[in-house]
Amino acid sequence: SSSSSSFSILALFLIATMTSMVLSRTAIAIIFGIVAVGWFVSPDETANVLASVVEIWLVCLKLMSQVLSLPFKVIWLTCCIFLELANCGYNQGFLQTISWGFSPSSSASTSQHPIVTIITGASSGIGRELAIQYAARGGIVVVAARRMAKLELLVKDCQKAGAAEGFAVEYDASVESSGQDLINVVVDKFGRIDNLILNAGIGGTFSTLESFIQAHREANDTNQANGVVPLDQFERIIDVNFWGYVRATTAAIPVLKKSSNQPTIVVVTSMYGRIAAPFQPIYSGSKHALHGYFNSLRPELARIGIHVSVHCPGGVATEVSSKLQSSSGEAATLVLPPLFLADASECARSIIHTADMHEEEGFFPLYARLFAFMHDLWPHSFDRWFSELVNFYLHTGIMKLV
Repeated sequence: SSSSSSFSILALFLIATMTSMVLSRTAIAIIFGIVAVGWFVSPDETANVLASVVEIWLVCLKLMSQVLSLPFKVIWLTCCIFLELANCGYNQGFLQTISWGFSPSSSASTSQHPIVTIITGASSGIGRELAIQYAARGGIVVVAARRMAKLELLVKDCQKAGAAEGFAVEYDASVESSGQDLINVVVDKFGRIDNLILNAGIGGTFSTLESFIQAHREANDTNQANGVVPLDQFERIIDVNFWGYVRATTAAIPVLKKSSNQPTIVVVTSMYGRIAAPFQPIYSGSKHALHGYFNSLRPELARIGIHVSVHCPGGVATEVSSKLQSSSGEAATLVLPPLFLADASECARSIIHTADMHEEEGFFPLYARLFAFMHDLWPHSFDRWFSELVNFYLHTGIMKLV
């Protein structure tokens, strides 16, 4: 019947979801390859095997329904929700204990040389935690940022954590030559690069565009006579958050392609690269641009053996929220309840896990993935709802810009 066919299709979906949770992509590809060959050689017997697997799954669900004295559809829906949430959690590192053994690049090296990993924006927050955790794997960790004093301390921490070597490079993502200069310094020092972790970014302006325009007109800017509002604040956000990533990637690709250690580019963007960000249109625009650029670049680089992972953190307890600007350009801090902010160390674990598993996209914490999922289903409704939610938080004092 059509009802049983629907249940069979959904059962296959659930089985596939569970498989994706516990197996690497290589293992999944092998399984599907065996099924494809079996289907070609003996389609009837292969279909019978698949039907048996589905039948076993349905019997298990029916037994659960009887034991728990709940309707079958309730059990079915509960399993669907649980597995989807579990799969989301897997991508964020919550189920890493299941999958670390299948990680294709979890060791410090797959050759006689330690892996060389560059991490930009490493002086604090997520970047610093990434450096410590990569150092614990025994590879060479190159940390890059503007604040050299903090980087020198971080290098010592990396060496204590187990790094083969730590190395600090002064790096300003807003400078046009900075990407090439960084790569040149690392290649001169170590001869190669295996991983490039792009994490340097700024928050920028937090205001409505209308408030921004009004504030600058009232400030009697020099361009007032022409009716031109200076966009220096906006241009800097794009320069650091987008062009900084592009410059470093462009310089690194010729070096990465020579690596024999499964070279990877990890792009740390934001949840706001997948959904709209109320009061931060330029910041969100810079993150959306990263998704468009690296999603387009991924298949091209795959041909030469370079993998690209994009990771989208939600709210994380770092310095970023304390380095915003108001509509008038004054320094501002966005105060959020601790409940909204995830731990930077856990976020770093999720990013590394996404890279290890060669996932195209990762999220942390769980609500970041759920928000992206909801936006994909109902984009217009979600954007309106989320904007109203942030407005409500600001008006009630749950969120504050000080």
